Amino acid sequence: MPILNRLLERMQLQQLLSKHLPPDDGRTKIDTPRIVLLLLKNLLISREPMSGVAEWAQNYGPELFDLWPHELKHPSYSFCIF
Repeated sequence: MPILNRLLERMQLQQLLSKHLPPDDGRTKIDTPRIVLLLLKNLLISREPMSGVAEWAQNYGPELFDLWPHELKHPSYSFCIF
């Protein structure tokens, strides 16, 4: 994961996504570029179904995904970042 993070940083993908994705609204828990990057990392590394991405990310540690632990946990739904 650190190698992939470094590659994506060098590509400045988060800045590019921030520039071209629509602005966030009050319904989202996490900004859209971080969500897209999390899904991209999941697709590149393990291809977990969307319902299991939060649990998958917890196995690596949320700091590797630029997230806080509370952003990946919520009792009422399994994929709380949307």
